[in-house]
This record gives sequence, structure tokens and C-alpha cells, in this order.
Amino acid sequence: MLVDYNLDNENGLDLIGYARTQLDHHIGAALVTADRSDHVRARASAEDVSIINKPVRPAILRALLSHLRQAMAAE
Repeated sequence: MLVDYNLDNENGLDLIGYARTQLDHHIGAALVTADRSDHVRARASAEDVSIINKPVRPAILRALLSHLRQAMAAE
């Protein structure tokens, strides 16, 4: 999953947690955000969610998607 942090009525970490719970599967996920706070970083780390800071650089996005694809193939 590639999810923005700031959503209308919730945040991306909550959405990722909800999707993982509903699917009963640990889905690889990355959070796209301009928020560089320690709180967001700590929570993402604790929940095994990668962070991509805005503005998103194409090379970083490609590397992350490649990593997630390899992780899925290994499952």
C-alpha cells in the first residue's frame, strides 16, 4: 500500500492498520508525508511502515516499490 498521511477524517497509519486487520494479513506499506515529526516516524517504525517524505523523488519511489514487490514474492 502507498498511502498519504493526511486524509480527510483520519490518517494514513490508521488506514494501513485497518486494512491489515480487515484482511488479516501484514501488507507491505509506505506512508507518503511531509510530516517529519518524531511521533509519526516512531509510530510508522513500530508498525513496520516505510516513510517517503514529500516531495517524493521518483528514484526513491521506484526503489521502495521494487523492495515491496520482492518482499511479496518471497512470501
